This record gives sequence, structure tokens and C-alpha cells, in this order.
Amino acid sequence: MPHDWLLELRGRINTQMALCPADDRALIDHHLISANHSPCADSHERCFCARLWPCAWAREAAARYGVAIGAVYANVPEPASVLTAS
Repeated sequence: MPHDWLLELRGRINTQMALCPADDRALIDHHLISANHSPCADSHERCFCARLWPCAWAREAAARYGVAIGAVYANVPEPASVLTAS
């Protein structure tokens, strides 16, 4: 099960893509969070990019979308509806 903050980040990226389909940064972030920059199944301390988890990209994306790494978002019913493109 992914971390709550990672699920929140994925949700906010998806929301940004839905709100601004022309946002290339959101499209790139969507592809990166979906495959390359997620906790590795073999070692939860490593990212699929082979760096320590969370890697620099995940930290930067979390900051870009206003998500606190390590935070519990279980009580947040849905991602924020208004995001700003970076």
C-alpha cells in the first residue's frame, strides 16, 4: 500500500492534468510518479530510480503540489481542486 502522502500527490497530479490538459509538467509528473519514482517493491527504502526514497524528484514534486512528505492524508476526502502550474 503506497504512503498516504504519495496517494495524495498522485491525486493532485491527476487533478492538475484534468484541470489543465495542456500542462506538460503535470503530464511528465504523471508518468514519473506512475512508474519511475515510486517506492521499490523489493526495498521500501529505495525508489525505482535506485536512489534513497523519497528521491529528489519525489521531494520536488511534493513541494510543487503542496504535499507534505510523510503526512497522513487519510482524512482528506479528495485532492485539492485548485492547483497552480509551476
